[in-house]
Amino acid sequence: MNESFLLKTCKLLLIANITFWVFIAFYFSFSKFGENAHWIIKALLFMESILYFISYIGLVKNVKIIYLFAVILAFGNTILSITDQIDLSDIVSLILSGLTFISLLSIWKYTFNKKEF
Repeated sequence: MNESFLLKTCKLLLIANITFWVFIAFYFSFSKFGENAHWIIKALLFMESILYFISYIGLVKNVKIIYLFAVILAFGNTILSITDQIDLSDIVSLILSGLTFISLLSIWKYTFNKKEF
């Protein structure tokens, strides 16, 4: 596969993660389902989307340390999704974070072989 396709796929998956976590954060914050949740849980859901946004910006701007952070973030979310309770949102989170992790690893050789990165 060529670098352009892999990079575009990676960016698209990061955008999908941002959208998913913003949706979950708003849903959890303003629905009856999240009424009894502590405010810290709601803040962490919003923070998740912010972290993925930072990862996206770092990937667009070719910042190596943020790329490594994005790999760790996607890997951590994949592991946490595996060990979490299973409902629809957890399955979607597992699929998105797992695909993002694999996608980030697939561009590894392209990102570290460049002189300007």
